[in-house]
Amino acid sequence: MKNHLLCFARLAHAVARRALPILLSKYARPAYRPSSLFAALLVKEHLRLNYRGLEDLLRISGQLRRLFGFLSVPDHSTFWWFARRWLSAELVASALVETVRRVKRDGQR
Repeated sequence: MKNHLLCFARLAHAVARRALPILLSKYARPAYRPSSLFAALLVKEHLRLNYRGLEDLLRISGQLRRLFGFLSVPDHSTFWWFARRWLSAELVASALVETVRRVKRDGQR
């Protein structure tokens, strides 16, 4: 049986890795990868959760934590600060373009 949430999360993580650089700042090493935080935020929007709901979902789902590479569950404020600081219309547009590119490529197989 396929878990549709995990399929969506895999796609979101692949798109986020393509849309975001590995590090957003050359001065600090982040505790969490930006692509993982962005992918988690995509799952949040897909499920229409709030930030605390996303934190709870990651706390109970070991598969999602492993997929995103989280050794510990980020606090809800981490997601809020990341979204406030780094999410922009350009980033969302590039993620959408990458998603469409992947769906077209997979649809032709």
